[in-house]
Amino acid sequence: MRNYNSIKSNVIEKELTIVSNNMIEIAEKENTYSKEISKILFQLLSNSGKKIRPTITLLSSNLWGEPENQNNIEIATAVELLHVATLLHDDTVDKAESRRGKQTPSSLWGKEVAVLLGDYIFAYSAIFVSKLPATERNGTIVTKFANTIVELSRGELTEFLERGISKINKKTYFDRIYNKTGSLFKTAAFSGALCGNATETQANIMGDFGYNIGMAFQIQDDIIDFASQSIITGKPSIKDLSEGIVTLPSIIFMKDNPSDNPLIDFLNDFPQLSIEKYKKATESILNSDSIKKSKLIVDKFINKALENLKSTPNSKYKNSLFELVQNIHDREK
Repeated sequence: MRNYNSIKSNVIEKELTIVSNNMIEIAEKENTYSKEISKILFQLLSNSGKKIRPTITLLSSNLWGEPENQNNIEIATAVELLHVATLLHDDTVDKAESRRGKQTPSSLWGKEVAVLLGDYIFAYSAIFVSKLPATERNGTIVTKFANTIVELSRGELTEFLERGISKINKKTYFDRIYNKTGSLFKTAAFSGALCGNATETQANIMGDFGYNIGMAFQIQDDIIDFASQSIITGKPSIKDLSEGIVTLPSIIFMKDNPSDNPLIDFLNDFPQLSIEKYKKATESILNSDSIKKSKLIVDKFINKALENLKSTPNSKYKNSLFELVQNIHDREK
């Protein structure tokens, strides 16, 4: 399986380089006010990850011909900044010490600095959106971004407030992961298409594509969380469940086993953490077909995303989106 970087380098390497430079420039500009803030921002923004969301924005913007301006790059930068800001707040709330093998900002600089950094980057994403010329199409994008910031915040807040609650169904879960993850994927694809030559109908189709791939991405992420060993050196390694966060494999397991369920027994003790009950709950889920059933739901969202793409013109950008969908489906981390 090829990685995301190989997709980027084929068709949008130049545009993604500009996105990266835009983010580094934020840190450089801050140097005139505070060298310390500039240093922290540079460390944070110079290596922000795989850039899947801006990749979707840039590819979507080219599906109906190359854009007439660089609005798509401004939006792609704003999309990635929104993502970075969300991760900052998410890791701080979760008290996460690392992400992708690296220390989180909250563990490096403290939770207060991490929260303020998140606020700073949220605000900077709005600056990039505000650079769009005042047109009706761009006004739609601005409104979409404002709504997305609300949805992202709602998703994180809902996840926090629902910890330890066993009576969560699929609809509640899907609503939460749409707000937390799917909303930004949807905005990335929809806004990218509008920055290009897409009609409103075509942009809405790409919004549906973003929604479906975003939902698949988050469910896959929740499945991957269960792929690790249930106990490592006596500490929980299934992060979500140990924090009382109920995701799709857990929901399916509780529905299939409504009585005498070790998972419900574990959740009823939250926020207390019993390693014995945790181990019994995780082993029961892993020995069931809940993971398999969750993967089938990922497949449904993936297939819907592929259907969305079928209506778009054939091009190297469309081919790259097909490949990106496959990589999201197959990813293991």
